[in-house]
Formats: sequence, structure tokens, C-alpha cells
Amino acid sequence: MVWQELGAIGERQVELLSQARRLLRAVKETQKSVLDPELYLNSWADVRGNAKLRRVAYGWRVMPFLWLSRLRDVFGLVRYGVPTASAFPDSERKFFSLVLSWAKSTDFGPDGVYRDRYLGVSSADTPQTLWLLLFLDRDVPSFLSENIVLLSTSRTSSWFGVFGNILKFFSRPVQFSCYSKSFADHVATILIKLTVMYGVRRVVMPYEAQPFQQTVGFRLQTSSHFVETVGYLHSMLPALPTDLIYRKGAPDKLLVHGDGQKEILVEWLGWSAESINVIESLRYRVGDATFAGKILLPYDIRQADKLLMSLEAYFRQAPLESMPSWIIQNHPVMHNSPLHKKFMDDVGVLLAKYSDRISSSPFLKNEVIIVGRTAAIIEALERKLEVIHVCTEPLFEMHTPALWKYLTVECLAPSVYRYRLSEYGQYIRFGGEWLNPAAILGL
Repeated sequence: MVWQELGAIGERQVELLSQARRLLRAVKETQKSVLDPELYLNSWADVRGNAKLRRVAYGWRVMPFLWLSRLRDVFGLVRYGVPTASAFPDSERKFFSLVLSWAKSTDFGPDGVYRDRYLGVSSADTPQTLWLLLFLDRDVPSFLSENIVLLSTSRTSSWFGVFGNILKFFSRPVQFSCYSKSFADHVATILIKLTVMYGVRRVVMPYEAQPFQQTVGFRLQTSSHFVETVGYLHSMLPALPTDLIYRKGAPDKLLVHGDGQKEILVEWLGWSAESINVIESLRYRVGDATFAGKILLPYDIRQADKLLMSLEAYFRQAPLESMPSWIIQNHPVMHNSPLHKKFMDDVGVLLAKYSDRISSSPFLKNEVIIVGRTAAIIEALERKLEVIHVCTEPLFEMHTPALWKYLTVECLAPSVYRYRLSEYGQYIRFGGEWLNPAAILGL
């Protein structure tokens, strides 16, 4: 690919961002629109807003993807329903802050203490903070700290349960596919109840602009009692950050861990500079393990055959003994995915085929190959690794200097790119051991 074509992708990303902002501006910002999952214009996940964004980018020929995503939402409601809350703390207690976050079984200790991997703080460190946690696993912890409320769903296996969820679905006065809307509204209703009951004055979220987070922000900002909302952009902005376009319900204050991220949010996504504070990262720390010498797989593998073809093209053109002894690393939550296991096996076959490109030299260990849509690219670059990115859809997945001005890009093979940073520390300020996340977040 010549530089003109690389530039064309960047120009198209800028154009698509402008189209997405016009689409959102044309919608009257009410609670109904904030709830709408199709306005969560996500470029990297298989959600309804992603299908909507594809329609903006490619036209009406992608409408089947939108209808399929709507059907997935219906299936989710019928199978899981809406989450139920664990017991509330004693109503006589008061909490200054509330954190709305996600949790897995591994985030809890045997004593019921929860440690948040996004914010770097635990429920034991914050006795004046109430934690409202969206539980992502099946087996709910048997014991919880007294300042934790857990929201969990249980998969319905009986016909009676399925029928009950279907009745709930048709009885709700919402649009056709209401799983995401119902979830967002349900979470916001519980959170509002908790803020009133316990006198909460600040709500903190590891922020991704998901519909339930926007709904929480909107309802708090339009309520009769003032509650400050604080979001922490715990990960990196995606290559095409349409999901982070400023909308009603966004946090009053947004914390980010790099000046370069703030520049993108202000220049391209409509945020005010005054609403964004740059801090040292609460999640990415000095001394964390790097990805050197690894091939990283994404959460979602799209068009596996095309990815394998691009990987083979890169291996084929590599000089003899020019690559490290690659270690294939699966996504941490996809260890049981048959698709990921097969893809890892297929990559292993390619590595065996091009084994003469592999060297045992320790000086080649600073490279990493990153496959698909992931936030790991900027982290690896900031840790001074040489990053090779293999993708299937450059418009949605490729980082371009048009948006990422401290980045340089070189095309090595079809849909294979090498990234380098012109300045380190612009996108991530790594946090040190001295960092006090609870104090920074006001917990």
C-alpha cells in the first residue's frame, strides 16, 4: 500500500467521525435517545451501534447486520432477563461516593473484599464508598463486604422462565429490541435509588460511554439533587473513537492518562478541555509485564481466514532469522473459545512453515504482533515495543496519523502495519507505586 492510500484511510476516518457527530447532533437528547443502543456508535464490538455505524460508513447494504444485532438483543433478554440486586447495606449508613463498575469472580477475596482492576482500588480501602457492581460470571460470591451491592443475571433454562421473560419483553413500553435499553434503565433506576437512600454526592465509573453509563449520567444530571459524575477512561481510545463522541449523560469530569488522548477528545470528539483532567494511569503501571515476543489475539476474531492470509504474507516477506520465537497469547477471557483455539493452532502451523525466519537472538524480543481490534497497541508502543498490527478492516481498526498525531505508520503487507511513536508519554503516563487511586478519584 502506498502512502497515498494510507492517507486516504485517515481521511475516511475523519469523514466518518464527522458523519457520526452529525448523526448524534440530529437526535434530540432525551432519556429515550440516551437509552438507545443504536446511538452507542462503537467501532470495535459487535453491538447494535456498531451495525448502525457500518450503515453510515457503507450504506444500506449492511442493514442485515443491524437486524441481526437487534435479534441478539432480544435473545439476550429472553435468555437472561434483567439483573437482580443483592441485599442493600443498612439504611442508616451514609456513603459519600458510589462506584459503578464490573466484577468477575476472581476480583473477590475469600473475605468478600472486591478489588477493581480498572481503578486499582478495593472496597476495603474505601469504607465511605458504596460499590454497585455488574457481575459478569455465573457463580455469585458467597460473601460480600457490607459496602457492596452486586447486580447479577442468571441464565434461564426452563420453559417457564423463558416464557416469563418473553411476557416481560412484550409488556415493556419500549421499542422493538429492548434488552440493552431495559438493562440500562434498570441499572440507572437502582443507582438513583441508592444515591438517594445513602446520601451519595459523587458517582465514579470506569468509563466506556456504554448506554447504561450514559443513562446514569443523564438521570443524575436531570435530577433534583446534585450528584457529581466522574468517569475514568481506564483503557485507550480505540483507533476510530466514535463511541466516545460527547453526548448528553457524559460525566461532569473525565479523567484520562495522557495529553494525546485529551487532544483527540477535544479536537475530534466534541469534549470541552475544562471537563478533562490528565492524570497518571490508575491501570497501566510502571514495571507491568510487557507483550514482547508475543502474538496477541483479540477478544473477537473476525474473518479468521483473512487474518491468517495477512499473517502469512508478513511471515513470507520477512528475511531469514529476522523474527523472535513468537509466543501465541490468547485473550484472557477466551481460553475456552473453540474459534480462538483453532486460530492459535492455525498460527502455529504458519510459524512451523516459516521457521527459518525465526531467530534465537535476544535482541529481537522487543517486537509484538497484535491481531485485530484491541487497546493493547498504544500500551505496547508506550512501553517502547515495535508493534506489528494485523487487521481485517483498516477503516475501523487501523490507527492513523490523521487522528493519532504522535504516530507513524508503515504498511508491510496487505492489512499489516508497523507503528512507531514520535514522542513517548503522550498517550499514557504510567502510574508508579506511589499512586493513591482512592485519593485521585475522591473515594
